[in-house]
Amino acid sequence: MDVEIKELIKYGNYTAVIPEHSRTVYFTGENTFYFDSEAPLKEGFIFR
Repeated sequence: MDVEIKELIKYGNYTAVIPEHSRTVYFTGENTFYFDSEAPLKEGFIFR
């Protein structure tokens, strides 16, 4: 698969990547995260 950066955009205080690919891709899953209002990560997190 060939992937390249099509565009860089701002997402809040972060720079986000809009990728472009040249092959067929398949949706393989979905995650949903729930946070307790008292949890230290209640504002979210970033996967790196």
